[in-house]
Amino acid sequence: MCAELKNEESIFYEALEIESSEMRSTYLKMACGDDTNLLARVKALLAVQEKERSILEDAVPFLGRNLQAAPVTEGTGTVIGNYKLLEQIGEGGMAVVYMAEQERPVRRKVALKIIKLGMDTKQVIARFEAERQALAMMDHPNIARVFDAGTTEAGRPYFVMELVKGISITEYCDKNRLGTRERLKLFIQICNAVKHAHQKGIIHRDLKPTNVMVTLHDGIPVPKVIDFGIAKATNQRLTEKTMFTRYAQMIGTPAYMSPEQAEMSGLDVDTRTDIYSLGVLLYELLTGTTPFDGERLRSAGYLELQRIIREEEPAKPSTRLSTLGDVLTAVAENRKTNPDLLRKLLKGDLDWIVMKLLEKDRSRRYENTHELALDIQRHLNNEPVTAGSPGVVYYLHKFLRRHKQRVVVVSLVMVVIAALMVVGGMYLRALRATSSAESLRHADALLKAREAFSRQNFDVAKEQLASILDSTHVGREARLLNAKITMNIKGAAAAILPLNDLLEGADRVAGEAHFLMAQAYFQGDPNNAKEISQYHEQWDYHRRRAEELLSGTATFDFLQGMAANAIARKLCFLNQALEKDGQYYDALRERVYLYYAAENYVKMLSDASRMIGIRPENPLGYSLRANALREMSSFNEALEDHRQTIRLSPGEAEPYNQRRHTFMNMGDYEQALADAMKCVSIEPDNLRYHFDVFCAQVALGRYESAVTTHRAIIQHPKANHQLNLNALGAGEPGYHIHMRLQRYAAKYIFDTLAAGRTWHPPQAAPEGPAFWVLNEAADYYQYLSRRARRLVRSGFGGSWSPDGSKLVYSTGAPGFSGLAILDVETGQKKLLAVPGQYAVWSPDGRYIVYNRQRKIMTSAILTDRMRQPEAFDVEELCLIRADGTEEPQPLVYGGHPQWSESGEYLYYQSPSGVMTMRISVEDESAQP
Repeated sequence: MCAELKNEESIFYEALEIESSEMRSTYLKMACGDDTNLLARVKALLAVQEKERSILEDAVPFLGRNLQAAPVTEGTGTVIGNYKLLEQIGEGGMAVVYMAEQERPVRRKVALKIIKLGMDTKQVIARFEAERQALAMMDHPNIARVFDAGTTEAGRPYFVMELVKGISITEYCDKNRLGTRERLKLFIQICNAVKHAHQKGIIHRDLKPTNVMVTLHDGIPVPKVIDFGIAKATNQRLTEKTMFTRYAQMIGTPAYMSPEQAEMSGLDVDTRTDIYSLGVLLYELLTGTTPFDGERLRSAGYLELQRIIREEEPAKPSTRLSTLGDVLTAVAENRKTNPDLLRKLLKGDLDWIVMKLLEKDRSRRYENTHELALDIQRHLNNEPVTAGSPGVVYYLHKFLRRHKQRVVVVSLVMVVIAALMVVGGMYLRALRATSSAESLRHADALLKAREAFSRQNFDVAKEQLASILDSTHVGREARLLNAKITMNIKGAAAAILPLNDLLEGADRVAGEAHFLMAQAYFQGDPNNAKEISQYHEQWDYHRRRAEELLSGTATFDFLQGMAANAIARKLCFLNQALEKDGQYYDALRERVYLYYAAENYVKMLSDASRMIGIRPENPLGYSLRANALREMSSFNEALEDHRQTIRLSPGEAEPYNQRRHTFMNMGDYEQALADAMKCVSIEPDNLRYHFDVFCAQVALGRYESAVTTHRAIIQHPKANHQLNLNALGAGEPGYHIHMRLQRYAAKYIFDTLAAGRTWHPPQAAPEGPAFWVLNEAADYYQYLSRRARRLVRSGFGGSWSPDGSKLVYSTGAPGFSGLAILDVETGQKKLLAVPGQYAVWSPDGRYIVYNRQRKIMTSAILTDRMRQPEAFDVEELCLIRADGTEEPQPLVYGGHPQWSESGEYLYYQSPSGVMTMRISVEDESAQP
């Protein structure tokens, strides 16, 4: 009897959730089967429920007049836990969503979702709890995160999640008139988010445009998957409560629903139901409409709705466009194209991909979202996609059957030809075997050298090149790379001699050599009017030869990007190179570095993934992607990439150090300590690694071990001599190591406290001389926090714009820095130029003057090409437009610039440092 009552109650609560009377009736017939008594009892309960709801609705005005003092629900201004409700921003059948302000421990805007008053049935609470758990299990930049959960004083559950300020993906794409490529790039991010959910065992089951919002991060569109309200676990229940799938109730939105969802046959849905919904979403992004007409689905009866979704084949996207009539023009305009071109864009790859997603038989769809994302990326890279025309095999089979005799004859001829080719091929391979093996070895050494060069590991690169500089296979490429290494280590002047040997010929190597020669003469321009014209002649000659040999190639764009100082121009050239060659690894790498410096982690993540796709055995792509994921707080995914980096970089310390950084951000100090100690074991002379061990020990509260580590640092041979804490003048023992520890400590403490973490266990702060640098940094951070707010994580030498809205500053470290501009109001950071430091804004706000270090060649290079030239360092003042649209112009050698009040003159210190000079900025012919 108890089982019967429980069954009756469950069916009753399930039926309550179905608003459509027709769908409710169909569900009851399926759930109750032939048990007419059970059906009658449930219908009676539902009738009573409807009557009670009607009475309550009629009584609302009376209750409002007589019970005004008794609040029945939350509203604007209500405080729930640490959250103050600001305004209602959403409402569903079971819950209300508010924008709220979190007041502690950090102040931020959040979204707070709470069950509606009177909706706290067991089933609704189960569904609500399932959504909270589903979100809490996931940590991905394209999925709204859960921050907190609890119950109100009245006992109603709520949870707090990331506030996504945005609009639906279809609305965003149309509003901003995104082309097909841009839409596909956003769609790949959605695929990655759904992949993450599936890896966590979560099926969304209601993917549609309104559940994919697009918000802007630093001006970059980022899609966010939201509303896991009907999510389902693949391997276990999300809660122990009853979910809405027990009796095969239809869950989801009909237009985006997979056939197995609509079937209600008891067939368990799996991750491929989300893949189908992604197909509908992609269909709509491409065509502006869904596979089945929305109005037709809404007007169809329940059984007809099921039939359409289960049985009717939708038209291909390119075919569907032809049925849109007058609407097609607007659809094409929203995609920055015309109807004919849009149809051509969709025919082929995109038709095949979408139709594979929309297969009725789920076994014929993509197996997972990773395969789908790869196919989309292949299309973007103009590579063959795995989805193909479904009729190819069928038509081939028919052809063979129609022409059986001819095919037999042709096959015999082909066998004979193939046999001859095999014999000939074996003979040729025998002749070339020795040469081919050597060629492969040399090519492999060159590849390893290039990879080491890309990581700026110049010693390893030179080791790899040593044996192949005279190779008949890759010798010229090896010598070109060797010249680039020389240029990086010793400056442009030192590369002149090795580059001279590569100028003959008309191949790519000669073109690059001419380009680098032009760069060397341009950078090495002497401070001597008599020599300037000679240098200019050499620069102009090599520039023109490089353009003749490389113009129109991706290599030429890349080299121009590497030579540019203005970041906007550098990025423009790199983009052009990648448009010409989407597989240009070096251009991708440099663009990733720019995105990293600009803190544009979304684009950095995308390009690093492309690097991995091009060279899956190169650790650099994994390392850079791990850094991007760490900055986006996707720690678990970052750890997987760290693991790959370590696997591919045996014997290197830095991959362990990067993983240590991630573990520290996660608060996993045990693992961080293990990685820090691994770094020390590999590079015992690197004092920074010893300091990382010290910090991890302090974070774990192991103060005695930390004291021992601190003593080892200051007594290390690289520290020269023991730290004298009582006498710390610049010439005193221990001064330099103490200053270095102060820099390390300030960066570590400031970053840790700014992130909301503690640097030591709260129950016991460390005391004693070993911890002075850390305590000193923490006190200084607290002192500054009470008086100001932190603008940037790393920088020095700032200068305010005249209106006070922007700050130009040096990012990096002195001597190895670039310039960046921070918009204080929006918090947006824009890179301006590299290299550069100590910038000053002009009084009218149009220009910025800054210091740039460069190596200057002696005139000996002009008269004796066989002589290895020496270069010397000087400081140069450069002028750049504040908007960064043009290359900086060199002004004069000197430092410490200051503008006159009118902005007409620039005062600076002479290279010798003994005189203050003045030069007119407006008169190009003026002399200091």
